[in-house]
Amino acid sequence: MREYQRELEEGLRYSKVVRGVIDYIDSHYTHANLGIEDIAEYMHLSSAHLSVLFKQETGATIKQYISDYRLELSKKMLANEHYKINEIAELCGYSNANYFAKVFKAANDQSPVEYRKNCGIE
Repeated sequence: MREYQRELEEGLRYSKVVRGVIDYIDSHYTHANLGIEDIAEYMHLSSAHLSVLFKQETGATIKQYISDYRLELSKKMLANEHYKINEIAELCGYSNANYFAKVFKAANDQSPVEYRKNCGIE
């Protein structure tokens, strides 16, 4: 319940447009080619205008937000021994496991396998 309340309060600080973008990302992050053009078309705004609005309100670009969203989700999945690395990559919207590993290591200074070992899962 606390998590829901926190999400609700966090969502209220953003405009309807930015909440729409966040909701769209939440629903479509599994698509490897998800980009600002898709989101802008859905929101009926230009990519440039949407980018400015999103950056002003969140402090992050849409591309960075998508990347961070996927990485946070992948960390949760890595902590679960039932998912293979290539499944996690696919479920989180990465085009392949090698690319996922490269992005993950750049962001976390450790590979997905190392991260999983540090979680106590081998």
